[in-house]
Amino acid sequence: MKTTRSLTVDIVASLLAVGSLAACGAADSSDLSGDDAVGTASDAPCDPAVESDCTQDARGRWRRRRTDAGSTSAPDSGVSAPPPVVVADSGVTPPPAPTDSGVAPLPASAGCDPNGPIGLQAMPGFKSAVGSLATVSGVTTLNGETLTGKKFTGAVRGHGTIKDSWIAADTFTAVQNSGGSITLEDVTIGGPASYGDQSVIADGAGGVIMKRVRVEGYADCFRNGPFDIENSWCTTTQQSPDDHNDGYQAYLAEEANVSIRCSQIDNNKARPTAGIFHADGSQIKFTLLNLKININDSSAALSNAGYCIRIHDAASHGELPAGDSLDNTRVLRMENIACSGGAGSIIVDKFPIDVWSNVTWNGVQLAKP
Repeated sequence: MKTTRSLTVDIVASLLAVGSLAACGAADSSDLSGDDAVGTASDAPCDPAVESDCTQDARGRWRRRRTDAGSTSAPDSGVSAPPPVVVADSGVTPPPAPTDSGVAPLPASAGCDPNGPIGLQAMPGFKSAVGSLATVSGVTTLNGETLTGKKFTGAVRGHGTIKDSWIAADTFTAVQNSGGSITLEDVTIGGPASYGDQSVIADGAGGVIMKRVRVEGYADCFRNGPFDIENSWCTTTQQSPDDHNDGYQAYLAEEANVSIRCSQIDNNKARPTAGIFHADGSQIKFTLLNLKININDSSAALSNAGYCIRIHDAASHGELPAGDSLDNTRVLRMENIACSGGAGSIIVDKFPIDVWSNVTWNGVQLAKP
């Protein structure tokens, strides 16, 4: 039989053990809440389009910034906080991995691994808190400079570099280069509202280079070329009842290189023609690698629409420019492509394909044309 002292010691030890388990449980809960590395993000959702004190947690979700160890700041918009929303609908960050999925969140900055996952491999969009972005009004014409940490309310033209910024341009074309290339890194263009017709037009002269760019709110995301797109996410937005939206569209494009790697095109909130559409006499050389495309299934009601990818030659369709007898369109590489939805599949018609590997539509492998 144990003495009274022994029983007391056992009871105390049991209580300590229970306390330790509770502490561990609390720590695990904190780990799953998605706080960022320095602990500044709370659990409260935050919409950067209307709130200035937002920050991103370790999983890329927008959360209200903490003001101390146990509280969060209130939005400065003068209105009550919005109800909880799915962060993927904010138009700013990619959908985070569920906490119990075992999938690591997207890193803030990374390149494109050809042998890595299909789709995004890094988090697109600006990284700074919305309130820290300096507003730039009117049309911005770059002349070789680098601008960082800005919120542009007008169109961007010229040649130069924009980093960690938000281009919220309610205009027909948000970004178009001239006189040289435009480089966009960690940039959000538009958002969940309706902004305009074209997000980015590459107009020769070095084109547009995009790394970790998030686009939403425009009828078409990218047009013509040259383009060098990596870890970027496009969501098309219907602007009118007669829209035929495209993620990428080549329209009367001269010969140019277009590379889209480790990226995602969602043409599922619009009336899609295609995720990638090439026609009208365009002569693009494509590199498509580790690309995910989602198409609106209701596009079956549209005429000549709803393709994941449609690249057809100009010659057989009578679309060659006047005086041009040679169609220079070519697929340099189409590899690790996952298309889903839509009425059409993937059409690559009547021109050379150098590399074709692991191209699927709705999970079915497609043979090289």
